[in-house]
Amino acid sequence: MIARLVEQKGVDITWKAAQEFLKGDVQLVVLGEGDHDYHLKLSRLRELYPLKFGLKIGFDEVLSHRIEAGADLYLMPSLFEPSGLNQLYSLRYGTPPIVRATGGLSDTIVEASDANLEAGTASGFRFQAYTPQALQSTDYARTRHVPLATRTLPAPDALLHAPGLVVGAQRPYL
Repeated sequence: MIARLVEQKGVDITWKAAQEFLKGDVQLVVLGEGDHDYHLKLSRLRELYPLKFGLKIGFDEVLSHRIEAGADLYLMPSLFEPSGLNQLYSLRYGTPPIVRATGGLSDTIVEASDANLEAGTASGFRFQAYTPQALQSTDYARTRHVPLATRTLPAPDALLHAPGLVVGAQRPYL
């Protein structure tokens, strides 16, 4: 997750859901800055799960693209999001996004349902309710079936010129 650490970006439900996710075979990385209370909560998760939870308070554009390009999934559980760019970056990198179905996220991410997978139009995962439970119940097992067609968006200049990145790196599960 790369975001301003504020409620709008879904940090509260991510923090709550992460407490369960991290008990399983999952790793989570958060990069951002914002509300001091979220800094403290996320820092506590880092203390509890030092090998499973990466946290960097602050912003680093190059690191943000490396995280997005190297992740298996990209988390963007916004309370509201008029537009959103990171879900588009993740599509370009071939990293299926997990988004809350709101605003621009709902407009740009096609759910990986059976019908959309069959039609080759699925581009990520959406959940409706703004709750940790809804985030946790998203069917990530479908990750292996999101088609390579998700990489057809043009790359923003920032992606093409970031040092050390491989744009459109392919993963065997896609």
